[in-house]
Amino acid sequence: MKIGIYAENNTGFTYWLGFILGLVDWVVVRQELDNINYPFAAINFRIYTIGSALINYYIARIKIH
Repeated sequence: MKIGIYAENNTGFTYWLGFILGLVDWVVVRQELDNINYPFAAINFRIYTIGSALINYYIARIKIH
């Protein structure tokens, strides 16, 4: 929610960047889930989602200040 609010104050650039990152992460996770390494895909999914959220948060903070 905070990322979305920050993005609305910054012409929506961070929102769309997060959306594209999330879409790319979803495609990568889907490809890994089709493989046999299911536990690794679950771990990578958490790393991708947390990483995308942190990147979007810091970009939004930089654009505000």
